[in-house]
Amino acid sequence: MPLLFNDLRIEKGRLAVAVTFVSGTRIDGDLYVQASAHYPGAREDAPEILNASAPFFPLALRNGDTVLVSKDNVRTVTVSRSDVNDDETLGAPTKVEVALRDGERLSGSLIIEDLSGRGRVLDYLNRRHERFLILFGRESVLLINRALVERVRPIT
Repeated sequence: MPLLFNDLRIEKGRLAVAVTFVSGTRIDGDLYVQASAHYPGAREDAPEILNASAPFFPLALRNGDTVLVSKDNVRTVTVSRSDVNDDETLGAPTKVEVALRDGERLSGSLIIEDLSGRGRVLDYLNRRHERFLILFGRESVLLINRALVERVRPIT
């Protein structure tokens, strides 16, 4: 029996985010999420979707439309802290200030997993190669496009 298109459908949930583009435009919408490939028993989270190798992701708009977003043109994505998988929070929170190319400064914590006995911000930045930095705030998580980062300053 031939497969029908609907036989290939993957059940997806939705995750509320705010996407800010390099142009300054902000869009509130939902990421489509499915079972996580990295976290058994959990759904994908925003860091997993944004740091996947695919150059685009779909974003469901509040009016019911869906747009396909180029990750290269995303400045930041904001998501609720409760919507980030627990594995992203394993490590020592290290306060930093991130300066973007346009002059904006963002503050929060990087979660640095100390594998080498030296949990330095420099080692974290050079060891991890994801497209988006994960900056934790009190209530939300900010995913920052690394290509737009000018400098990072640890706050002591």
